[in-house]
Amino acid sequence: MIIAIDFDGVLVNDKFPEIGEPDLEIVSAIRKLGSTEHELMLWTSRVGERLAEAVWWCRDHGLKFTCV
Repeated sequence: MIIAIDFDGVLVNDKFPEIGEPDLEIVSAIRKLGSTEHELMLWTSRVGERLAEAVWWCRDHGLKFTCV
């Protein structure tokens, strides 16, 4: 199964264009999903530098997506 996960308002509190505080409960749950057979997709309206910031944030927090 492919699971799409939004960034702003889900992984982090919505402070777009800045990155808000993480929702640690959600981040932990997504990490667990990533260790299963599911494919994870980062679903966001961020583009360019803002998208790169979100991708790096996710990597820094142990989140691995199969596609962005």
